[in-house]
Amino acid sequence: MLNHAKNTTVEVAAFELKKNGETRYYILPWNDNDRTTSRFTTNLNKYGLDGYNEINIMQLYHTHPGSNMPGPTDREWSNNSLIPIWAICPNGKSYIYSPIENTTNAIELKNFLNF
Repeated sequence: MLNHAKNTTVEVAAFELKKNGETRYYILPWNDNDRTTSRFTTNLNKYGLDGYNEINIMQLYHTHPGSNMPGPTDREWSNNSLIPIWAICPNGKSYIYSPIENTTNAIELKNFLNF
């Protein structure tokens, strides 16, 4: 994801999915995204992920190619969905917003989220 944040001109998003103790990552299509917006749905059947639904989404990761900070829509989406959201920025920093704790924390990325 850090590679996408540095080298892709549009936002790229991925879901962390958990089911039956197994964790999977699904990178969402980004052909309709732009520099500041990821367009996606939590209806996982749309992506051919049969057997998964919104309760299987543990976290959302997305890049911020045009910004080194999370935006207000990140917090709004996370509060509405109750799903933690990561903003991965091209400067190597990542921010996680937790709707349960109502906190945003910065994390320095090294080899983290290397997918």
